[in-house]
Amino acid sequence: MTTGLLLHDTTRTVAASWPARYVAEGLVDGLVVCLHNTPTDAAEYPQLKGITARREGVVAAGGRLIIDACSHVDLSDVRADTYEQWALWPNGVVGDFVDQATYRAHVERTFEIQRAHGAPLMIPSPPLTRPDTAESNALLDAIAFGIGVAEAAGDEAPLATVAGTAPFWSAGQDLDRFFDKATQHLVSGWHLVPIQPSLSWPVLPHPAELIGMLRTTSTSCSGPTPTSWVFR
Repeated sequence: MTTGLLLHDTTRTVAASWPARYVAEGLVDGLVVCLHNTPTDAAEYPQLKGITARREGVVAAGGRLIIDACSHVDLSDVRADTYEQWALWPNGVVGDFVDQATYRAHVERTFEIQRAHGAPLMIPSPPLTRPDTAESNALLDAIAFGIGVAEAAGDEAPLATVAGTAPFWSAGQDLDRFFDKATQHLVSGWHLVPIQPSLSWPVLPHPAELIGMLRTTSTSCSGPTPTSWVFR
């Protein structure tokens, strides 16, 4: 078993079958389902299976399932025929992280979907360009709020997503200060995402960005709380 290695789903037609096969073969531990790639069961069609079809094989093979709202992606450029079905935002407002009520409603709706499909709770993140922006402060509030929601419902503490661009991860002491604040909240783990400007491969981070990611992993997010990185 490749401990800690999770696949990330796509819109490929085989996305409902090959993750389960790789889990069964011991090549990966599970699957991260991204909601802007995945239709609801009611909206699935033969070429693009819904969330249940993607989940069942992975879970039956003993794999982990994480549902990522992927709120840090460009939400103006996602498939309306899949993303809008999830109703992740209140009153049709999409991607407004600075308005506290809107972001909190988004967290609650994300939790509802994760609970419904047996996945751990995970707080979604805005795309962070710096550790000292209004969006960064909004994420800190959302983490505290999400922990409170989980505790009130009797759930385990949620995972927390932190998704940042290269300038975010390259911000040196400002990045350290952000994670000093973030890690005061007792989440069950960190889901860290370096946002890339393109989907080209291989990923070639700037040295300052890589240093920031490594330092974050080895200091702020080390210890008993697990940390996962997502490279897209």
